[in-house]
Amino acid sequence: VGWLNSDDMYCEGAIDDVINTFRGNPLCEVVYGGILVIDRNDKIINAYWPTSTDSKYSYNVALDIHQQGLFWKRALFQRVGYLDPKLQFSMDYDFIIRLFLDTIVIRNKKYYGMFRRYGETKTSSISHVGDQENTKIKERLRGRVVKLYGLQSTYRLRRARLIIIIREAGLRYFLFKIIKKLGISPPSSLLIK
Repeated sequence: VGWLNSDDMYCEGAIDDVINTFRGNPLCEVVYGGILVIDRNDKIINAYWPTSTDSKYSYNVALDIHQQGLFWKRALFQRVGYLDPKLQFSMDYDFIIRLFLDTIVIRNKKYYGMFRRYGETKTSSISHVGDQENTKIKERLRGRVVKLYGLQSTYRLRRARLIIIIREAGLRYFLFKIIKKLGISPPSSLLIK
């Protein structure tokens, strides 16, 4: 099973790769890859490398796994439940955290999905709702995930994650991110090998 928002897309070859991963690993329950962020004209404006699963990091810092690059076996609904219909923004955060707490996961170091971002999207227009919902989700998960206290712990987690991303994604990905931070539109060729 996969799930896309109405204006998002899958990368070329993603579905075949996911099917082959599931077939080659019968015990695997979840497969995920990274995502490219595109604008309304399909221009790549950002990217998120598929980082390894770490519920501590996801709970305390940020969720680096995105639903556009995520696939799972249908039987998992029985074990982890469905999307929470009461949530209007963070249903993916809630579902992904529940998935990763209790499943066998394979991460493929490829881009699987494309997330479309522009001014009118929900992500751009009601992110404050997501902040409120994330707080409630974290309260519900307290005890199942280790809570870290203090900026130093968060800083250490972020630094360790950055080192892993640079090592795995390579210098081209890192250059893309630096150029973007400088406010310059980086060439998407830095992301596509």
